[in-house]
Amino acid sequence: MLRRLIVPVTVAAVLVLAQLAYALVGGVGLVAHHDPVAVAAVAQENTAVAAARVVGNLGPSGVPTTSGPGTPTDAAVPTEEGQVFTCGRFIGSAADHPTNAAGATLLGSNPETYCPVTAGTAISQEFGTKSSTSPYGHSGMDFNGNSGDPIFAASEGLVVYSTYNGGGYGNLIGIQRPDGVLFWYAHLTKRLVDDGAWITAGQKIGTMGNSGASEGSHLHFEVAVGKGREGKYGIPTDPRDLLFGKPTGTHIGWATSPPKWSCDHYGGC
Repeated sequence: MLRRLIVPVTVAAVLVLAQLAYALVGGVGLVAHHDPVAVAAVAQENTAVAAARVVGNLGPSGVPTTSGPGTPTDAAVPTEEGQVFTCGRFIGSAADHPTNAAGATLLGSNPETYCPVTAGTAISQEFGTKSSTSPYGHSGMDFNGNSGDPIFAASEGLVVYSTYNGGGYGNLIGIQRPDGVLFWYAHLTKRLVDDGAWITAGQKIGTMGNSGASEGSHLHFEVAVGKGREGKYGIPTDPRDLLFGKPTGTHIGWATSPPKWSCDHYGGC
């Protein structure tokens, strides 16, 4: 009889509750960030960036998926009067999205969320991209840039992994937010933070590189939730939802539930 009263606990339910608790404890409130300027500005991704998307390689099981960087068709930074272009798209006005002293651009403030790369860095591969070598989908988002470019913490958290990863990720940093959401930064040239360090949102944590199973300088950025991949790497979910919000311009900084293909492949949902 008791079994009938037990409500199944899903990754989605745990994720929502954890992020609500984080919002309360962090003092940022329960009202999601909403930037009407950004909503209008990012209705459609810049076509040059969209054309730059490429297919990568599936990495070894048990660790985040690795990929090659792609080559953007146009490396020039698009311009639009009064709008900030960062993380591969226009996000809104400079007044709403200032750059901090380290050079990171603010995407949203509830919770505080920054683009992990410098303004103008192009997206070369999206989450979920499939190929013969990645039949289940790309586990993160790739940003093409130059070796040595600064990499920033998208959100605050505790460094739970900072070492050279022999599974293909090269110099890899993992940061876990108080609500359990994991952020992975791979293929770095340098790691500037150590295990156990507390990182603030927008802090410089490393530099872009070509370490590990990589075919060119880029950042492989992942957002993961739950206990998939050996219980420590999490289940990959779409970084775009956290960086830009879902629907676009709302709920910035909030991770969404992993898609079915990610749950099926990595387990833990």
